Amino acid sequence: MDKILRSLSLFLPLSILTLVSCKTNDSVDTKNVFEKASKNDSLSYYFPSILNDTVERRNPNYRDFEQKWYSSSLYSFKEPILYTKSDSITIYRLLWLRSFHKPVCFSIKEFNGNYFLNAKTLDRQPAFYPEIEGKGKDENGKWILDTIQKADRFALIDFDTINVLTSGQWSAIENYITELDFWSSPVADPDDDNSTDGSNWVLEGRRNGKYHFINRRNARGDLKNFAKELNKWSGLNIKDDSFY
Repeated sequence: MDKILRSLSLFLPLSILTLVSCKTNDSVDTKNVFEKASKNDSLSYYFPSILNDTVERRNPNYRDFEQKWYSSSLYSFKEPILYTKSDSITIYRLLWLRSFHKPVCFSIKEFNGNYFLNAKTLDRQPAFYPEIEGKGKDENGKWILDTIQKADRFALIDFDTINVLTSGQWSAIENYITELDFWSSPVADPDDDNSTDGSNWVLEGRRNGKYHFINRRNARGDLKNFAKELNKWSGLNIKDDSFY
């Protein structure tokens, strides 16, 4: 039997791996737990307009930079827009975007008396602004344009797991939310160091019809520890030296 199982494992697709761990011996159907993005979300912003107001831009053309960046990632993750929903479900979503590594998304949801964790990664950061490449400068110092890569907001999901959490794990999640003072924290990062490279962390929550989100740069403390727990529970196993 072991030989057969090992042989079958060779035929499993490597691009997307779906894992389901159950807290009981009964199987739990996870197909309909997490809502997917709709086609209408493809050109929509995933966050309230307050996100645009929390970041100062010298060039007004880039005022919605974060909106396009975060929204292109979440749409590629096939994630729904949370802030426009009106139901009373409890769900948290953590978007983690790093300068030198793949985008990561964790979603945690209470559904029909069970608790679920969905972890995903993308194969790359989607292009959300046109990228212009130049051959160099002419004699007048102006750039000679070569190619323009269109903003296609497209990337592939290359890791996708759903795990059933225990009530103890869910309690730990709620404790992290409390320690973060999430529901009362400002959207903008009060400790933003304005660094160019690093990571952006966006934590969203919906509970009892209320929505809130926080936008943090180079997370530390409770938010970083929260992500490490999700990383461990999901089996994503991102190494410590990639946590920034």
